[in-house]
Amino acid sequence: MLRLFRRDKGRFSDDIVHERVICDGKVARLKEPLLHYPVARLEDAIRRMDNYSTLGAERITASDKPVSFFKGIAHGAFAFLRVYVLRLGFLDGAAGFLLAVANAEGTYYRYMKAWLARQRRE
Repeated sequence: MLRLFRRDKGRFSDDIVHERVICDGKVARLKEPLLHYPVARLEDAIRRMDNYSTLGAERITASDKPVSFFKGIAHGAFAFLRVYVLRLGFLDGAAGFLLAVANAEGTYYRYMKAWLARQRRE
């Protein structure tokens, strides 16, 4: 993930959630890891998850993408498995489990919010 860039050579994308840097210059890797702690408190992570899931639900609702109650459960379960098993989150102990649960919740809430929004429209 691009973290450091010259202001005159990079700009952020217009993505509503998880915007990324578009760089017009040369890109290289750092020789040492960059320690990054994006969330200081669990309450901040929960607030961010709520905001992101709302924005994601709005994007789903605006699209023709089919959404159902069970699809939300399936996507949430897969999000947990992806983070905890496929990305080896279990190696990080309790922190890896907490991150996997948070990802699953955010995904589940995104689909449930979209499903409820479509229910209200019908």
